Amino acid sequence: MGVRMRLPRVALAAALLVLPVLPAPAAAATAPAEPAMSQLSGCVKERGALDVLILMDESRSLQSTDKPARRVRAAQVALHGLRQLTDAAVMAPAKPVRVQVGLAGFARGFSPGPWRDLVADAPAINADVSGFADRDDIVGTDYAAALRGARQQLAEHAATATSAGGKPPCQALLWFTDGDYDPLDSAPGNEAEKERGKRELCDPNGVLDRMRAERVPLLTVALTKQDFSVAGQEFLRWLTLGCGSQSGADWGVYVPSGDDAGLVDAFSDLMQKVRAAGEPAQLCGGQGCSFELDDVLRNFYVLIHTGGAGAAVTLQPPAGPPVNLDRPGAGDAREAAGAKLRWAWFGDDIVTVSGELPRSNAGQWRGTWKVGLDGGAGKAQGGRVYLIGDLEQRIVRQPRFVRGEQWTLAVKTMSPADARLHLDRIRPELTVAIADGDDRRAARTTTEPDGTVAVTFDPPPEWHSTQVKLTIGLSVRTPSGIDISPPPLVTDVTVITPLTLEPASLALPSVLGTATTQGTVRISAPAAGGCVWVDNGNSRFTGVPVHIATTTTPEASTPDSCVRVDHGQHRELTFRFGADHGWTGRADGTVSLRVKPDGGTEYQSDVPVTFALDIARDIDFWAVWIALAVIGFVPLLLMSLFNVLVLARFQRARTLRVACVPVRVVPGTTIEIIPQDGRTDWPRPDQFTPVVRRTRSLPVGKVRFVARASVNPFKPAYTKVVAHRGTQVVSPEHDPARVLRGLSLDLGGTVVVTTGAAVTGEEEFTAELIVVLTDQNVTDMAAALTRSCLTACRRLLPRDQPASVDSPV
Repeated sequence: MGVRMRLPRVALAAALLVLPVLPAPAAAATAPAEPAMSQLSGCVKERGALDVLILMDESRSLQSTDKPARRVRAAQVALHGLRQLTDAAVMAPAKPVRVQVGLAGFARGFSPGPWRDLVADAPAINADVSGFADRDDIVGTDYAAALRGARQQLAEHAATATSAGGKPPCQALLWFTDGDYDPLDSAPGNEAEKERGKRELCDPNGVLDRMRAERVPLLTVALTKQDFSVAGQEFLRWLTLGCGSQSGADWGVYVPSGDDAGLVDAFSDLMQKVRAAGEPAQLCGGQGCSFELDDVLRNFYVLIHTGGAGAAVTLQPPAGPPVNLDRPGAGDAREAAGAKLRWAWFGDDIVTVSGELPRSNAGQWRGTWKVGLDGGAGKAQGGRVYLIGDLEQRIVRQPRFVRGEQWTLAVKTMSPADARLHLDRIRPELTVAIADGDDRRAARTTTEPDGTVAVTFDPPPEWHSTQVKLTIGLSVRTPSGIDISPPPLVTDVTVITPLTLEPASLALPSVLGTATTQGTVRISAPAAGGCVWVDNGNSRFTGVPVHIATTTTPEASTPDSCVRVDHGQHRELTFRFGADHGWTGRADGTVSLRVKPDGGTEYQSDVPVTFALDIARDIDFWAVWIALAVIGFVPLLLMSLFNVLVLARFQRARTLRVACVPVRVVPGTTIEIIPQDGRTDWPRPDQFTPVVRRTRSLPVGKVRFVARASVNPFKPAYTKVVAHRGTQVVSPEHDPARVLRGLSLDLGGTVVVTTGAAVTGEEEFTAELIVVLTDQNVTDMAAALTRSCLTACRRLLPRDQPASVDSPV
């Protein structure tokens, strides 16, 4: 007879039904932040490259506000959704976007992490995100250190990306925190430090002004639970939207969330809005959980909260059989009603579904899709629906922007897949704006009989740039009322002048320290000759704390030393730029030129210039850091080495014993654990083997116990349990994973269970019970060890578990 203990078990229903309406999870409240996300999505559409830095709170307050580490799963869901940008099939006919992700933490200080490619480095990113589940034990919440460090990391990455010139990738900072601004953990001097940090962030040309000058939106997600004061939440909102001289919704998004589901929704919403400007729809409402697909769509993405572990989920298309959204997901496309579906599970209560909608099959996939949810733990069910339209704004008559004349162009709403698509049912609205630097103004539009929108604009006389930015927005809703507005179309347009300048703007290689960068402008005289010189008085670089000097070859700073260009000829003018001292950031400005055509009126042309600056890390730089390390970090290093060499060890051989017992686990209305040797007197003293020497690594069966010293020298050493590849391990206190962390270094009474089987909850499976004892009497411990083994085995079965750290990015 085997060892038995009766435990309740959740049985799955055989039939899959659409449940009656249950309350949907509280959706994250959204501030009026469309301008910031619209600018970001338009930038991504223009440049095809995106850097996202995720800045995660790792302060000790998370132990009470986010004990199941829901923030980890929220980040995983968001990054999985962001991968839609990198999929050529999903993005067609547009090109896929190159996305790089950085992960950083903060509490009292800032902890940077590496940059990784979202596609090529997906496993490493997943491991980085998962690591934040255990990063919740540092005192203090220092906003200034966090944002200062994040801005520096973004600026350094942009400088690296533009080392050879060109425009930088679009960038965004996604910031998660759960607590008040408390840099010194309420210690003496805390209020003074808060004021100092506030000034550093919000003063003119402070940290946030520099971020905005570098076109980096701040996307703040706040977990507003009981420990987060109302005053603290208002300060965080103000910091995101009102701090600095360039504040407002153009540069920030503040999303508070008071519950776990809302936190996942908040992360997902922000990342999906990089891809599409429209607002998401709620999945569940008065008619159950469903969404409508119209023939103006290209693809969809649905986030589903199942209501708890163990739920079976189906997706019923308008026609044909339902699709069972089996765990762990489907990476290869599966066809349903002409649509191509993929899905992924995160933990056991969140699943995301993406669908490609071929135009040729619109008659099959058009209509209502229903989500069936059967089982679960009775929690609120719901989700978000993100629809991507098949409509886009296109320029159909090229811009004619001539200095001194009215500017004109024409645009139209079109479908790349079907130019004959009738738009009467949805009535899309086009808007056009033109900007010279930060001066952005709306253009006039007139709709012609064929739907073409004619655009006219009278440029202000104070506009002098050789290149302006054209932004075309499209607002559109499906016939069922869902917003599917695409990102704005953003493009640079050259202003035609009597003497032409090519290129019309300069995106130059990075400047390292006090070195220089240079670029050349070709001046042509197609209609008449003339003379060009630099107006240093009107040339400017704003928002940088360094002086940038400009020189030219040939020297051309006065009318008498101008560059002369004869009719039909061209000349080159080379600009050199250098900073008076090192700084990390982006320099954006203009070089003002005076142009005097032969027989014409003198005019001003401002050439936009952009380049990155970075500190020169020469031998003096490293010498300073080495000296600081010797003075300040050596004591901490010695403490860490002492922890590693002396404290991170298991006990001596005479007291530490281990046992590995192969068993069969039989799930059912009761759970049975049956030792493979068939004997009932388990555990027995003869099954335990003493550890033969003092050690840091203890292999037992298919796992290895590893003694680890904490990175924090003031924290005690701990035990990490690592399972063999293809195997998962579980303890009475830890959910299944390949690696368990945080076990006590005193292993006496430790129980883990390991298996390489696929555990369905329906069929028996083999496993190994691994027990570690010190000098305890085995017979006296038998009952307690049995209970621990059963509890660990129960965690292997479908259940409502905390945030998963094993879900794929």
